[in-house]
Amino acid sequence: MIKEVLVLDTKELKDICYMIPCPKSPHGCDVDPTGEYIVGSGKLAALIPVFSFTKLQEAIAKKILMVFMKV
Repeated sequence: MIKEVLVLDTKELKDICYMIPCPKSPHGCDVDPTGEYIVGSGKLAALIPVFSFTKLQEAIAKKILMVFMKV
């Protein structure tokens, strides 16, 4: 039995966590069976956003590339 927990500190590990726009009263996140789509639901939301994992990865890569190139 493992008796320790690995803590990932976002202050030390830059770009480990990304925020997605979510409706009022965030209440969960779900992923479709293929792993491609992420749904960020709000408890009181009339609209439910669906995000493409591939497009998120591309946006992150472009941001990192822009920072690296200092664009």
